[in-house]
Order: sequence, then C-alpha cells, then structure tokens
Amino acid sequence: MINRARELIAQGEDVRIFSARANPMRYDMHGDYLYMIMQIKEWCRTHIGKIIPIEFKKDEYLKYYYDDKAKQVVRNEGIVVEDIANVVK
Repeated sequence: MINRARELIAQGEDVRIFSARANPMRYDMHGDYLYMIMQIKEWCRTHIGKIIPIEFKKDEYLKYYYDDKAKQVVRNEGIVVEDIANVVK
C-alpha cells in the first residue's frame, strides 16, 4: 500500500490517510489527539516521503478507498462484489 500511495501521489492524485485516530472527539483533552496526529505525520514522512492529509471521515469526492476490512458493494444495491465473484467462479 505504501508503494501504491507513492505511485498515486506521483500521478498527481489526492491521497489521504483515513484513521479513527485522527478524530479529535475520540480522545480526551490531555494532548492525546495531537500526539496521534504527530505520530501519523511522522509515519507519513518516514514511509511515504512527505506528510499527506489525515482524515477521520470520508467525503463525497472519494474515488477509491483501500482498507484491510472493507468490502466493496454495488452502488445502491447492497450486493457485495466478492459474493458476485464467488458465483462466477
């Protein structure tokens, strides 16, 4: 995924990190939120080569979403794409 992110950035795509850790409402006001943001920024600098935007929620302009737990569905149909692929096999 790091290589994919680097390639997309090189192609001029808007690449962002999505993390619940970036939600300021998730942490108490003792600096935990700022610490988490600092850690994510440092990870970006180390692994991607630059800091990219950090989000905790998706917006309507999202083109692609990569996640180790997400499953793609057919828009407005509620059908899991993986289920369709298993039927075709």
